[in-house]
Amino acid sequence: MLFRVWILFLLLLVNTSLADHYKGGTLSWKPTNPYSLTSPVEITITERHSWTLTRYQCNNNIINTLGTYNDTQNATTATIICISSA
Repeated sequence: MLFRVWILFLLLLVNTSLADHYKGGTLSWKPTNPYSLTSPVEITITERHSWTLTRYQCNNNIINTLGTYNDTQNATTATIICISSA
């Protein structure tokens, strides 16, 4: 019985947290050198998102000055490219 109540709660929570401006996204990865036999293997991660939000102008300079991403070992600057759908 408690399990059913928990599932119902989760379904209601999902229904109330809709984000209509978010269109979707993808996350993919590939080895930097596919022929490398070393361990650990260096990989390149590509993350893409799409949303509609007209409050902020889509500007590459503004987006790319958001700062660095810290992966707990190295601080890397993400490259973000703004593509206008208009």
